[in-house]
Amino acid sequence: MEIAPTESIPEPDIDANRPVDDHPHRGQGILLAVLAYGLWGIFPFYFKQIKHVNQIEVLSHRILWSLILTAVVLTLMKGWHRLVPALRSPKLFALTTVAAILIATNWGFFLLAVSTDQLLQSSLGYFLGPMVSVMLGIVVLGERPRFLQVVAFALAITGIIIFMTLVGQFPYIAITLAVSFALYGLVKKLGPIEPLAAMTLEMAILAPAAIWAIFYYRTTISGPSLTFGFQAFLSLNGPVTVAPLLLFAGAARRLPLSSVGMLQYIVPTGHFLIAVLVYHESFEIEKLISFIVIWIAVAVYITDLIRSTNNRESQ
Repeated sequence: MEIAPTESIPEPDIDANRPVDDHPHRGQGILLAVLAYGLWGIFPFYFKQIKHVNQIEVLSHRILWSLILTAVVLTLMKGWHRLVPALRSPKLFALTTVAAILIATNWGFFLLAVSTDQLLQSSLGYFLGPMVSVMLGIVVLGERPRFLQVVAFALAITGIIIFMTLVGQFPYIAITLAVSFALYGLVKKLGPIEPLAAMTLEMAILAPAAIWAIFYYRTTISGPSLTFGFQAFLSLNGPVTVAPLLLFAGAARRLPLSSVGMLQYIVPTGHFLIAVLVYHESFEIEKLISFIVIWIAVAVYITDLIRSTNNRESQ
């Protein structure tokens, strides 16, 4: 899931003395979040149409068209000054470079899941991602773990072990998606930059490699001939990537992080339903058992999220 981790978004503008449910923009925030996560949840439909194109080439197109569109939006918003902090600070620029590599890795493995008919692993990875993020916060940032967080993570690990034992397959795509998603959120937390500006800079950092890859695959490796119409279809990579990000940023300013965190499970649920109901990926009883354990872990994680939010509001 190419989604922006909740750890990287700004705190919403909420009056501390007003209950969250009474926030005047809550309804707008929920709508924007559902639209953003809904679009991310149906990503497989778009990328399935270009699965016959080399994954590296598709990834490269996604990087370049995203860069073009974010640059246009930044220009219209007169927001290029938002890149200045990262360009002036070696630390921020280094963190942005690491973030760029991580998001490219995440996108690349998602494309691998789509092209090899393993969307169930994509779903599994994005169910796991938030819990890996919590554990990274505990281990790297020294955040104090809550009991239910530990329980959720333990259940998630159990689900992975069951998957490996019963299915007899190491879910490397799911684990890579979960870990890259979590690390991306951690890096964004260590070097906070406004989301749209950050994405523009990340894509600019990746652009030289993307240009080289497209040139290489078009001139060196024989592949399917791309018509003008199909090239235009590839250009949709830009709006497909940026539109949900902008919707997400709007939701983040109107909702508490707990609400955003709970709604994010729309994405892996969408991937799961598409994999099983639309593309009919095999879903044996062994996989079902592992997913049930993961779903229990998600339920525990969400319960902890709700409890911690209620405790903060009552203080």
